[in-house]
Amino acid sequence: MVAIPGQQLDSGFLMRKDRAGFTLIEVAIATAMLGIVVLALMSTSARMIRSVTDDRARTLATASADARLALVRQWPQYATIDSVYAGSE
Repeated sequence: MVAIPGQQLDSGFLMRKDRAGFTLIEVAIATAMLGIVVLALMSTSARMIRSVTDDRARTLATASADARLALVRQWPQYATIDSVYAGSE
């Protein structure tokens, strides 16, 4: 076979020395890596949203309990507290 200027013979295939662009396998690997990163970010953001929602519920429950305890602390007759709050929980 005769070598053509600008090309070399490698394992029976002509390959260009001055390649421009990416091969199909490089593009496929890059796409797979990008997909993995995007899925990881989506999972992390979903976990963070769930955590914020849980924290909000805990904050509201704590505020409600603190308000109830403040009422109990101010009540002068502790013996009648059960009758006042019976069935409210």
